[in-house]
This record gives sequence, C-alpha cells and structure tokens, in this order.
Amino acid sequence: MKKIIVIIISSFLFIVFLGALYFFFFLREGGSETENTVGAPQLLFPEGETLNPQFGDGSEEQEMQNNNDFGTDFSGVPTATLIQIAEGGVVSGAVSKTTSGDTSTTTVRYVLRGTGNIFSYIVEKNERKRESLTTIPGIRASYWLPDNRQVLQYVSEGIVESYSSRISGEALTGAYLPRNLSGVATNRATPSGIFVLRQTTSGSAGSVVRPDGSTLREGFSTPLSEITVSWPHPDYALVTTKPSGLADGYAFLVRLGTNVFEKILGPIPGLTALMNDQRTGVVLSRSTTNNFVFGYYDTEKREITSLPLNTLPEKCVWTTRGDELYCGVPLRTPRGVYPDDWYQGVVSFEDRIWKFNVVDGYAELVTELTTKTGGAIDVINPSITEDGTYMIFVDKKTGALWGLSL
Repeated sequence: MKKIIVIIISSFLFIVFLGALYFFFFLREGGSETENTVGAPQLLFPEGETLNPQFGDGSEEQEMQNNNDFGTDFSGVPTATLIQIAEGGVVSGAVSKTTSGDTSTTTVRYVLRGTGNIFSYIVEKNERKRESLTTIPGIRASYWLPDNRQVLQYVSEGIVESYSSRISGEALTGAYLPRNLSGVATNRATPSGIFVLRQTTSGSAGSVVRPDGSTLREGFSTPLSEITVSWPHPDYALVTTKPSGLADGYAFLVRLGTNVFEKILGPIPGLTALMNDQRTGVVLSRSTTNNFVFGYYDTEKREITSLPLNTLPEKCVWTTRGDELYCGVPLRTPRGVYPDDWYQGVVSFEDRIWKFNVVDGYAELVTELTTKTGGAIDVINPSITEDGTYMIFVDKKTGALWGLSL
C-alpha cells in the first residue's frame, strides 16, 4: 500500500514538474527574445485588393521571427564613416547639402532638449557652432525648415506651445502657432509652409500655415480624434490612427483641400507607416501576438509584401529616389506589445544601419553601430540629404546625435 502511495505521489510531482517546464519554455512571455532569419523576400500579406491581412496563427512558431543578428563578419560590406556630432540631449536634427562649383558643404542643425539652443555642424570642416542663445527649456519636439527656420514645441503650464522661429543674430525671433497642436509636419518641397493638426470639438482638423501662423491653405477635417499626420507630398497628407498593438490601425491618404479620405491600409494591428515623397509606396509595421513584422505597400499595385528584416518605420528615412530607404534595424526584439513597449521605453533596441530597396526586396548592411560607438544605439529621428550621401540620427536612450557618411 505504501509503495502505491509513493508511486502516485511521485507520478503527480513528475507531472507538475513537466507542466512547470512547459510553462517556462513555451508559455512564458517575459524576458525572451524572438528570432528572425533573413532570406529572399516573401509575401507578408495576401495579394490583390484585400487590405485586411490575416497571416499566421499567433502561435509560438509564428512569433519566433525577429533575430536580425548575423554576427560581425561582414566581409565585402562597404565601410561608412560614422561620427558623433553631439554627446547627448538632442531632440532631433536636420541635414542639408549645398554645392558651389566643386565645393560641397554638408550642414547639420540640431536643438538641445534642456535649453532649446540650436547648433550647426559643418561636416567637411568638423566645425560646430552654437547658432542661438535663446533659452527655451524642455523642448519636446522640433521640426525643420530651410533658411534657419524651425518649429520648437514645449510644454508651459500644461499648454503645448509651438514656436515658429528663425535665427537672427544669436537670438530666436518668430511667432507662436495655435496652442495645443496635436501634430506638426514639414515638407522639403514646401519651405514656406508648416502643416499643423489640432483637435476640435468634433474631431480633428489640419491645415498648412505660414511661418507667421497665418493660413496658407486648407487641409482637412475629420471626426477622428486619435490620429497622427505626416506630409510626404506638397498636396497630400498621410493620416494614420494612433498606433497600439492592442488595436487595429488605419492609414488614409488625403488630398489637401478636398476632405476626401482614401483608405489605403487597415485594419492592421499596431499599424505604423512611412510614405515616400512620390506617394508610390509606404513601409509599415504590423503587430503580431508578441512582436511585429515589417513590409512594403505599393500604392499602385495595392499589394503588401514583406521585407527581409524587421524594424519600425519610425527608425527609417526615405531617399528622394522613392525606392530606397535607410533604417535602424534591431539585432533582436524582445517579446512584447509593439509599438507600445518601445514608445514607452519598456524595451530598447540595439540597431545596425541597413539600406532597403523596396522594389527589388533586398536589404544591404551599411554599418554596425555598437562596436563603433561603444554602446547600443536605438535609432530615432533619422534625416538624410537630398542626394542621399549623408545621414544623421539620434540615440533614443541618450539623445546623442550621430552622422553617417554613406
């Protein structure tokens, strides 16, 4: 009888042990990292007119797809020159290139979060200069225009102020845009305009204003309130519902002044999107059960295809060609709710810079960052010259500004 009891108890404990192992290795979601293999591009979403992609079953096997780490031996990969322009505290920057005769000048402009001081950096001369002495503490966002103009956003007594300014001497002069703007965007082809998004009692409204705040042209109005806006083309805005991995997202293309919203993407969980200047394509991310995938939407073919590596559109910048972009690509992505966990700082990435060709569907390594910078870099706010020869980006964790000769 005692032997039978011992056998029963032993069997029960063994079953409990097996159950604990199964939970630890297969059901536990925290702390693990997903993996992804690289290879030939594959279809990410169904072809044709369907814009409600259903792929994968949310299983463990489906989620084990985000490992972009292929070691450090990249023989034959071109070497890009990487430099640190500012040690930290940078909100964002812009880079431009001018040519006079045989001489080219690459100029980087950036603003410090703590003081609002604006700096310039001449790449060819390795020359740094503080352009403005005006102090505006707590800059939360900055948007760049030509001719030493910019929009600086900060919070004062609970109110979001947007200061459209220009550097004059060593001071900032300008005008305040409407308060509590929910979005601001600029377009390199419209140097005298600023796209502003504001919430209304019935939803949201967008318009293009001059740097002095006066209305330049009407944009749109919509009953949607939780939206973001970008301005990829002088005549069009891309309106996207605010992304969360816990909700379906939509993207609409709006011709300014018509108030006609053309749905181009959605419903897609956790949708974030970045459109090129020509409006021919959009890179997007889609949330999965524990991670995300990266793809390309051809607006003419109305097809979404996968790209070889997984990253977020917020880490990318299009070249003026319209078929190429440069992105910070995480080596690995921990399981989580995306993009929420990354936005909130719950997770941080260790990126490399990759070049994507969305038409041919390939990715090419540009540079490894960690060994060159002495620490992991989580790329945000990338900017690139019109000729595609110089790129800058900010490290999300430290605010350090980096420049990359391509």
